[in-house]
Amino acid sequence: MKTVLLSEVIDDIRTGDLLAFGVRRYSTVTSLILKAYQEFTNSQYSHVGIALRIGDRILMVEATPPRVAITPLYKLEDFHLVPAEVKAPEHKSVEWLFDKVGNKYSLFDMFVHYLGFDYRKNSGYCSELAAAYYKHVGYLKSRDYGHTPDKIVKALLAKACMEEPIKIISDRGNLR
Repeated sequence: MKTVLLSEVIDDIRTGDLLAFGVRRYSTVTSLILKAYQEFTNSQYSHVGIALRIGDRILMVEATPPRVAITPLYKLEDFHLVPAEVKAPEHKSVEWLFDKVGNKYSLFDMFVHYLGFDYRKNSGYCSELAAAYYKHVGYLKSRDYGHTPDKIVKALLAKACMEEPIKIISDRGNLR
């Protein structure tokens, strides 16, 4: 797996790129549940978010308790990057992401969707948000990849003709 420092690739990250994470700390009840899910399903990833570039700032839109939020990239731990060649007009892509900010996060929705039931519009979980985004911008044809973080990562890797994501080591001291 290719490993690089965030400061080396920061200028290459674009709106629509996927950021994937595994649970390493057990600081909240949600992280404990996600870690149990990750172990039970033998998944590599327990969380995903979508990169959002606004000028020189790189942010991540993520569904995390209690709501969909925007997190500055410099606050993130190490992650895996899957570049996505999203061709949608920038305003269409960014507007859709901003419209989702504030929606409720729902671990319950994750389990309901995993069992094959439909999702609700005003709540959801991380991979569901990512799959809906990629369907909205025409990058993927279905939201079905959103059942798990691993599935959305695999779908984007296949679309990008990549075998594995790029491991990004956060070197926050060089970022603002």
